[in-house]
Amino acid sequence: MNRSFTLRCFSCRHQYGFTLWVSSLYPQEYKTCIKDIRTGKYGTEWQELFLKERSFAVDARETLYLCHNCRDWDIQPSLAAYLPKSEGKPVFSEKGAKPSGPVEFVSPEQLREMYLYKSYPHPCKRCGSRMKRANTEHLLFLTCPRCGAENEVLTVIDWGE
Repeated sequence: MNRSFTLRCFSCRHQYGFTLWVSSLYPQEYKTCIKDIRTGKYGTEWQELFLKERSFAVDARETLYLCHNCRDWDIQPSLAAYLPKSEGKPVFSEKGAKPSGPVEFVSPEQLREMYLYKSYPHPCKRCGSRMKRANTEHLLFLTCPRCGAENEVLTVIDWGE
């Protein structure tokens, strides 16, 4: 689902917004995520995971994350690792098969038919705690990017899938 948000700071009255959506550029965003994973941008665990298992796919959709420790927030690719499934169980590459790296492209619709193997542990840039995926209720906990005060939610618009 695509979502657009508009918020306004209670203190400084700064108004800002952001959109979480899947655009026509998603195939390129997917390839960029795979490249960044392979080069170690997201840590050695994810790098090794995606280099050794040839059937992994990644969720490259931009997602809102919130730190419940310091209340910092960020929009980052999900980076969740998925595997194909057969009869409800994940399907790994055959033993002895030469690893070829992750699947070149999987759409968000195709991910629904796959098995979630592992979620990426998004670290908070401010305090280092693990950030959690935020939902609409968490919007009230986002802090103003200018002054750090609380916000009010002005609009939430949902469209398409």
